[in-house]
Amino acid sequence: MVMKNLILASVLALFAFNVSSQDAEYDKILALIVDEQYEKALYKAEPFTLKDDSKKDALPYLYIAISYFEMSNRGEYEEKYPKAFKESLKYASKHRKKDVENEFYSEFSDFFSELRERAMAEAEALNDQDKFTTSKGYYQYLVSIDGKDPGASIMLGYVFLKLKSKKEADLNFNSAKKLIEENGTEGLAPEQLRLLKNSVITLSQYMNDQSMGSEARSWLDLVKPFFEEEKDFQVVYREIAG
Repeated sequence: MVMKNLILASVLALFAFNVSSQDAEYDKILALIVDEQYEKALYKAEPFTLKDDSKKDALPYLYIAISYFEMSNRGEYEEKYPKAFKESLKYASKHRKKDVENEFYSEFSDFFSELRERAMAEAEALNDQDKFTTSKGYYQYLVSIDGKDPGASIMLGYVFLKLKSKKEADLNFNSAKKLIEENGTEGLAPEQLRLLKNSVITLSQYMNDQSMGSEARSWLDLVKPFFEEEKDFQVVYREIAG
């Protein structure tokens, strides 16, 4: 119910804007989403991603992502659309590449937060089972959906480390460090802040266990200004950095 209300509020707000600035056909897709007719919205939005005059528009991809996400939360679609959640991530990623001005990303921030929360939970569960090849895909989507999400880049680098791909790991670690050094935690949603803290804790503990204590300490020091008051961070910091 919470997710429904969040999507409805965002959709209605955009609908008011869309009446005068978007193609009338997009309004019909919005109406289907409001009416919870997600499968119909999906079918109506898909052709716009293929037509030459609309395939660069961001909205159709966003509507497909929302439709798949909502379908993934409803049992009646499970048999017909078993990969609905991954399809939601895929189209959310495609949307972000089209929404270069972050116009709709900001408008639908609640949707993207819910999407991230679930992706993070799915990936963490896979990590606990040592299924790093599969969890890698979730983190890649998170990075694609928001390239300024340092925690997602750190976790992607961590997974690459576990998969013995040091070059790819370093690329993601360097990207995350640059984001933190340049932006700190500015603009990060609450779940992204949590992911950042947990990713550094996870990575530093792993590095410390692998006799990479100096690297572990450098990561902890990098984010200490943001999390030094939080008990779980304090415990790990004292354990590794002294």
